[in-house]
Amino acid sequence: MTIKSQYIKPKFKKEYNPKVGLLALTTDLTIEKDFNSICNNLPLDIFVNRIHNENPLTKENLLKMRDQIEGITISHAKLVIKEAAAMHAYWWGKDDLQKLGWLPALNDERRRTNLTTVTKLGWGALKQIIQNEGVAIQEISKNQLAEKVDSMLCSIANNQSTLIHSDLRADNLLFSPKDPSVVIVDWQGCSYAPPAFDIAYLLVQSLTVRDRREHELGLLQFFSECLANEGLIISLDEILNIYKESILYNLAIACAVPVVNDVDVPRVKDLAFSMASRALTALDDHEISLAP
Repeated sequence: MTIKSQYIKPKFKKEYNPKVGLLALTTDLTIEKDFNSICNNLPLDIFVNRIHNENPLTKENLLKMRDQIEGITISHAKLVIKEAAAMHAYWWGKDDLQKLGWLPALNDERRRTNLTTVTKLGWGALKQIIQNEGVAIQEISKNQLAEKVDSMLCSIANNQSTLIHSDLRADNLLFSPKDPSVVIVDWQGCSYAPPAFDIAYLLVQSLTVRDRREHELGLLQFFSECLANEGLIISLDEILNIYKESILYNLAIACAVPVVNDVDVPRVKDLAFSMASRALTALDDHEISLAP
């Protein structure tokens, strides 16, 4: 019996998809779906490796978190400031940070586009929430506000910078019930910016208006002292200047709340109002006008 054979040359793809490796926590079960959504179905081969999480989302860890609307105590604020100062000082002057493509500066085009876009999309709904609560606000259009936010980001980026968290608020803080310590979580938005940018967001958004007004200057002085203890000397005046200029960032982030959440949910509406009212009050307290 004769068997006829035929050689078939294998066909290989001439082009290969870029490969992306993700390190995910064992508790994060949706990372692949979320990442695909962010990449908008780009031709990528995604590989995921899960690692043990020291701070899993458990009932015990949730109890360690403080509610952003309720606010944190001054003692807790000092714990966070001390931790942040140690990080800011450690990475200060490390030029390699500027070369990291994944670590955006405040004037990075992607950050500017994202923040000005959510400002435009969310300002109308946010303004309505504020006015429905009977709070008077300075008149400014969404485009004018977005322009001021963009100018703010570019201006602050001209100052000497370091690694910052950029979302330093109560919901991202785990306080130990046993000893005076804190763990800062949710680092996906970390940035390259002046240290006081972090502290402005922390104090404006995570303290009640009353506590901020009473302790603001003292906490900024404490921040300067913590930096000095880590070997980094930044005067209180320098810190205060960046702090004031950074307050507008709080309002821009508040604009994102009605964009990415359902404001008909009471918790979402309360959070949007809390964030916006605290930002607007801080702007007024420091005589910062929204006028174009």
